[in-house]
Amino acid sequence: MLEQFRKETDDHSVKGTIRNNILSHVMNNGSFTIAEIASGTGYSLTTVSKYVSEMLENGVINEIERVSLHTKGRRTVRYGLDLNSYYFLGIDMRTFI
Repeated sequence: MLEQFRKETDDHSVKGTIRNNILSHVMNNGSFTIAEIASGTGYSLTTVSKYVSEMLENGVINEIERVSLHTKGRRTVRYGLDLNSYYFLGIDMRTFI
């Protein structure tokens, strides 16, 4: 499952680019709602929702909480990286130059 997600994320297609952009936004900004990702990346709510669903299925992210922003309607879902499933490593290459 992880290998398939990695392969698709490394893909230089439009799908791979969208996945990378969403994942980068999540890693840089922490927990998020679908609306926040859409606003931050410029993708539509539908597009972001589709990729968030895929990431949920693959265990990359998980649902953190449901927040009531208004008295009526659906509660907003806040997502975040599933810190127990993956390890991310960032290296600042400027240090070595």
